[in-house]
Amino acid sequence: MTGNQDDKGHAVVVRNAYKRYTKQQTILDGLDLTLPKNKIYGLLGPSGCGKTTLLSCIVGRMRLDYGSIKLSATTRRELGYMPQDLNLHLRLSIWETLKFYGYLFGMEIDEIRKRADELIKFLQLPPEGRMVQDLSGGQQRRTSLAVALLHNPDLLILDEPTVGLDPVLSKSIWDRLVEMTENGKTVMITTHYIEEARQAHIIGLMREGVLLAEESPASLMARRNVDSLETAFLQLSQLQEHNSKKAIEPKAYPIGPRPPVTLADNTWFLPSRFKAQVMKNLYLLKREHIFVAFVFLLPIVQMTLFNTAIGQDPKNLPFGVVSYDTPNGFADCRPDAYHGCLLDSSYNYSITCKYREHLLKKDFAVKEFRSLEEARSNVWHNNIWGVIFFNQNFTKALGERIDKRNRLDDETLEMSIMDAWIDLSNQYIGNMVKHSVTLGTIDFVHDVLKDCNITQKLFDTPLTYETPVYGSMIPKFTHFASVAMLALCAFYLPTILTASLMITEKMGGLIERIMVAGVTFSEMTGSMLVVQFVVMLIQNILSLIVMYGFFDNPMIGNYATVFIVLNLLGFGGMFFGILIGVGCNTYYMAAYVGTASNLMLVFICGLAWPVEGAHYLLKSVSWMFPLTLTTQGLRGMTARGWPLMHPTVLEGVASIVVWIGLFVLICIVLIKTEKGSWVSAK
Repeated sequence: MTGNQDDKGHAVVVRNAYKRYTKQQTILDGLDLTLPKNKIYGLLGPSGCGKTTLLSCIVGRMRLDYGSIKLSATTRRELGYMPQDLNLHLRLSIWETLKFYGYLFGMEIDEIRKRADELIKFLQLPPEGRMVQDLSGGQQRRTSLAVALLHNPDLLILDEPTVGLDPVLSKSIWDRLVEMTENGKTVMITTHYIEEARQAHIIGLMREGVLLAEESPASLMARRNVDSLETAFLQLSQLQEHNSKKAIEPKAYPIGPRPPVTLADNTWFLPSRFKAQVMKNLYLLKREHIFVAFVFLLPIVQMTLFNTAIGQDPKNLPFGVVSYDTPNGFADCRPDAYHGCLLDSSYNYSITCKYREHLLKKDFAVKEFRSLEEARSNVWHNNIWGVIFFNQNFTKALGERIDKRNRLDDETLEMSIMDAWIDLSNQYIGNMVKHSVTLGTIDFVHDVLKDCNITQKLFDTPLTYETPVYGSMIPKFTHFASVAMLALCAFYLPTILTASLMITEKMGGLIERIMVAGVTFSEMTGSMLVVQFVVMLIQNILSLIVMYGFFDNPMIGNYATVFIVLNLLGFGGMFFGILIGVGCNTYYMAAYVGTASNLMLVFICGLAWPVEGAHYLLKSVSWMFPLTLTTQGLRGMTARGWPLMHPTVLEGVASIVVWIGLFVLICIVLIKTEKGSWVSAK
């Protein structure tokens, strides 16, 4: 709330101010404060008395629960604020920090340069190229003060500006503040050094959320008949303690409409503030060489690990064979001995030797066992994945089965059948073993028939698989999951980066400080999106190159349209990251939300397994989630060559666009209801 005609002579007027965080923790308890223009107001009080909360309400970081605040300042350009904590980007230099805040306040570069030189000299700061993180604690405090003074504001709010400073420098700062008030400026300052506040024109002694006194230092000491402010403060504190014990009932906490935030800015976007945010983000990325390398290497590593570790058929699986058809086992097998037609009267070798060769072609590590009991025991102990058993006289029985066909007796038919026992405890390996054994057996029978000049079709199932409409005759799991991996990375890599950047700035108090400078949610998030858009483009290009350029994954669609959809997913991930940053207060909470949502989408959206195989309840709602329809559209584009205007692809595009809108809406609701980490006023 800004000033009116009745408060022309005052820079800050606080009346009947109430603020509490819980019902048991009242911070401001009906406080009244008046700061005349062109004066220095020293706000004194112990830690936890509410000084910082009061200043936060004055500068618009927080809102009162009840009461009013009136300021002579009408724009944020007229206000300079130095918080108690540093709240500066540690990875920026002194000059970059001043340049950043200068742009936030709409200053031209020449003006920033001139003011920066003056302040660096006055505050005895190190060379402007030094990183803030490399400064001493006192130098960092002086840099923070330089930011508050940079744009030459009419009203200065300084929270502990002289803590940790050299007494000589501290005196020069006080002298400068006095000089500023003589030139039309107004200053409110908090300090732990009570005697230091003698230099203020007015002091306010604050304790337990109220002011015990508000007058000039000389007047207060004279009224209390003491020669030090510290003694006066002690007397007033004792008097307050005595009066509180005499109170019969606690004062009722007022309930009413909350007053508006001070210096509310209706400008949702300014190019100068947006430019400053983009510049700052680029400066920070330039400093983080290892982090930037990690960001760009991550999709390469993920795609490579996916293609080399997942979806490849296991090789050299141990598999047992027991043959009672060969007296001495496979020791009698010689490649030149068992070729020929087993129907010939001269053929006197075991056909199981030929079968063993077909198993070896299927990349099995074939192990021979002399008894069925021993082989099955090895399957039981997981030494082998299965065993196949040949009856005695198998070769003879198989020959009769081929020759006589429908004129076989049951005993010969049984003797010509191979028995197999497979370990199916591992669903994928078990089914793969079954599949390989089946294909090996078919190849074996075809080979036997070929040797006897008998058409293979006679013994085939009456079904022929022609060239697939889409895909290959032998599909791989990687072909199914490759698109899911691309979609997941396109969505979650921007999510992680955006959420981490927002929470880093919030936890460092950086968001709160730039809020006082007038930065809006749209400006901050917009600048993040611009920088991360470039990062996302590079990540998606690298992912496509590795997935389809270096590895054998199907891509018969148009790379450009696939790239467009992946980037749209990336935008969805960015906005989801913004939502996490708004709704989470710590890295831990953000990590839990990110991990939980990642696993949920993998399971529900058909990324790890087809949606068609899910429980019918999940299947009925799966299409509502962010990646389901988009991933299905991408599969159609890569494996079927569908264009961007195909209905299924358009459904996927529409799905992620709707989710982007939903993420934005939830962020707005959280901000308006003050539940998020980023709020216009707490």
